[in-house]
Amino acid sequence: MDMLDQVAEEGCLWLLITGGEPLIRKDFTDILASAKKKGFLITLFTNGTLLTGERADYLAEWSPLSIEISLYGASSDTHDRITGVPGACRNTLKGIELILERKLPLELKTVVMTRNRHELFQMKELAEGLGLKFRLDPVINPRLDGSMAPCNFCLGLTERSSSLSGVLHAGMSERGISLDGRSSGVVI
Repeated sequence: MDMLDQVAEEGCLWLLITGGEPLIRKDFTDILASAKKKGFLITLFTNGTLLTGERADYLAEWSPLSIEISLYGASSDTHDRITGVPGACRNTLKGIELILERKLPLELKTVVMTRNRHELFQMKELAEGLGLKFRLDPVINPRLDGSMAPCNFCLGLTERSSSLSGVLHAGMSERGISLDGRSSGVVI
């Protein structure tokens, strides 16, 4: 019995396909199709860089319940510096475009860190400009090999609070809402 059969037999309804990067697997399309045939509700987490027209068409055929693509910056400089891959931002934006063209359910998200906190609001604006929801995640985990290096980029509690409330306040202010919940204008 394969793993998908085992979790289906245990009553699992929702399946998160994530990684690393799940699209790197040669058997990704087989896993997706098999999971859909078994009736799972599927969420796909990806960085979008490996999406092609062919893969996006396949996602449209075997549509997940939702797709979430990670942004690491609003600028190529920040995004590529964080990923360590030149051209990653360009490829992520191309992946977003391919998903949007097929009208698949998409949300954008970012991990809030010292290296991208200055672009949080711009990332939010980018997402909203595309008609997408944008989510912030303040949690950074150690690497699977146990290295704590990624944690060096965690925001301290004060920085985290300041950065997140800054994005919230800016988004609410532009819609005529003050942080205390009173409207200072018309909300459309």
